[in-house]
Amino acid sequence: LLTFTITAMKNSIQRFQDLWIYQNSFEMAKEIYVLSKGFPADEKYSLTDQIRRSSRSICANIAEAWFKKSYPKHFESTLRIALSECAETLVWLDFAHDFGYLNPENHSKLQIRAKKTITGLMKMINEVEKWSFTGKISEPEIPYLLNNPEPQNPS
Repeated sequence: LLTFTITAMKNSIQRFQDLWIYQNSFEMAKEIYVLSKGFPADEKYSLTDQIRRSSRSICANIAEAWFKKSYPKHFESTLRIALSECAETLVWLDFAHDFGYLNPENHSKLQIRAKKTITGLMKMINEVEKWSFTGKISEPEIPYLLNNPEPQNPS
C-alpha cells in the first residue's frame, strides 16, 4: 500500500494551485499582462516582454518546485529561481513606473504582491525540510492483470 505523510497535505494543500504564494504570483502575472498592454509599442521587445516573462516565471517555478519536493536540494533550487524571477520583476516594475507606464497606485499594488511572494518564498526556502517529501513509495500490491485470472494448476 502507498503509505506516506506530506506535511503540506495536513494543511489541505494537495497541489501547487492550493498554495497562496502560487495564487498571489499567478494573479500578479495576470495583472502585469493586462497593465503592460498599455506600454508603448517601442517597449514590446524589451520591457513588455521581459516583465511578462519574469512575472510568469515566478508561478511556473513554484509549480515546478512542487513536483521536486522529494528532492530537497532541487526543490530549494527551483524556489530560488522563482525568487530571482520575482526580484527581476521588481526591477521591471520600477522601470515601468519611472518611465511613466505604471501609475503610482498600480506600481505600489504590484510591489506589495511581489514582496509578499518574496517573503513566502524565503519562508519556504528556510523551511525546505518541512515541505520536502522524503518518504518511500512502494508499489501497491495489486495484480497487474486484473482482468486475467491466474492460471490454475491442473492437479
